[in-house]
Amino acid sequence: MSTITTRATKAAPLTNNELDANFTALNTDKLEDITNESIKDLSDVHNTMIPTEGQILTYTVADGWTAANAGGVSSVSADEAIAYAIALG
Repeated sequence: MSTITTRATKAAPLTNNELDANFTALNTDKLEDITNESIKDLSDVHNTMIPTEGQILTYTVADGWTAANAGGVSSVSADEAIAYAIALG
């Protein structure tokens, strides 16, 4: 996570160097490409809930992460399950 200097925290205008440092921090910490990443690498979801083949992960404030069947779909691959989870929320 980037550390950003704000005018509110500093209680004064930012210098050019501070502004540049903010952009540099954001540029360094950004996530550019998740094509080859797994959900395990992107979050702690894998540690707390492992869906079986054909299930998707869903999240609610009340229940947190849970595995659910992909509504009406009899069999989906792991990649399709992730896509369903993203699309259906």
